[in-house]
Amino acid sequence: MAHSRRDFLKGTLSVLSLSLAAPTFCFQSSTSFGAPNSSGKVLVVVELDGGNDGLNTVVPYSDKAYYAARPNLAIAENTVLKADDKVGFHPAMSKFKGLFDQKRIAVIQNIGYPNPNLSHFQSRAIFNRADPTTREEAFQLGWLGKYGDLKLSNTDNPLSIINLGDGRGSLALPKSLVGDKVIASSINSFPLYQFQTDSKYPSDRNNQINTLVKSNGATSTKDDFLYISQTGLDAVASSESLQTGIKKYTPVIKYPENGLGVQLQMAAQIIAGDLGAGIIHVTLGGFDTHSGQKNDQEELLMAISEGFDAFYQDLVRLGKADSVLVMAFSEFGRRVRENGSAGTDHGTSGPMFVMGNAVKGGLYGNSPDLTRLDSAGNTIFDIDFRAVYGTIFSDWLQTDPQPILGSKFENIGFINK
Repeated sequence: MAHSRRDFLKGTLSVLSLSLAAPTFCFQSSTSFGAPNSSGKVLVVVELDGGNDGLNTVVPYSDKAYYAARPNLAIAENTVLKADDKVGFHPAMSKFKGLFDQKRIAVIQNIGYPNPNLSHFQSRAIFNRADPTTREEAFQLGWLGKYGDLKLSNTDNPLSIINLGDGRGSLALPKSLVGDKVIASSINSFPLYQFQTDSKYPSDRNNQINTLVKSNGATSTKDDFLYISQTGLDAVASSESLQTGIKKYTPVIKYPENGLGVQLQMAAQIIAGDLGAGIIHVTLGGFDTHSGQKNDQEELLMAISEGFDAFYQDLVRLGKADSVLVMAFSEFGRRVRENGSAGTDHGTSGPMFVMGNAVKGGLYGNSPDLTRLDSAGNTIFDIDFRAVYGTIFSDWLQTDPQPILGSKFENIGFINK
């Protein structure tokens, strides 16, 4: 009996790494690479891992309750980069504020979901699967993986969904990218994403590659063997396609010298190479600021501000700004009241950001009501995070969100159709 890719992944492997020193690839049949995705658009998802403190990012500087709850950590009103007469941005986010003023960024405030969970693992699973009822340990498709199955699987392109890791060497696949028909290729270094032959015999490189291709091209009646064989063929072909595509990119814009800057410049190279990527995922970690938050978060927010600005400038230079949308999220916000270690503990709701030429820039929703907290002293959300996903699906990717999200959510209206 034939097995699905999902059966193979669940029953045979927990992790499969085809070590071409050592990118990971998905199981799928490939005949051509660089094929355009069905929408012709790219979604870049930035995961702010650890639980970003939304109140010190989008600062409610007009709210006395904010300053009462944070006598040491609150951002002084005279330093806030004001967006309107109620909220503004952390002073480290000047370039982000510049993009906001240009109407290139939408800030969706007070995002969350019913019965919030304060565990990193569980909360990440909820956001990545778009399902507040999920269990972290369960096998379940991700919201981007489901989209890929519906809209990108017909391209037969292992580069249609790309995970660029976390800028620190990890290639762990985000649960959002888990699909049935299409699963992401993970890349954290372009030079390493190719077949590594014996350096002692450089003239024998082609023979070694041809041997791999021939051995993986053998016929078999066993599904599992065919999956692994096709993975080998995909690995060689997609790595060659990638190496050719990224040569189209000439670095001009200066990116910040940090993990996010590296990942966003890699994303720009992939987009410039017209490799057929529809989804690109990047991760910036370090937001679990239980102690010493002031300096740590300032550095992280500056990375976001400068990284987004450099990436947007690069997209404009490359003529790609109209075809790329960036969405940033964190698995939860932080508690309203500061703790005794100059930090904040796990909270609930927080802001999400969307950037691009297609964005109707501005503030959406209201700042959290700091006088109306739950029993643990956390904010109560106003906008379900799945409404952000749904708006992106319907207005950017031209895809019906209901089959992916399972329910219908309000259209927030931050995309120019």
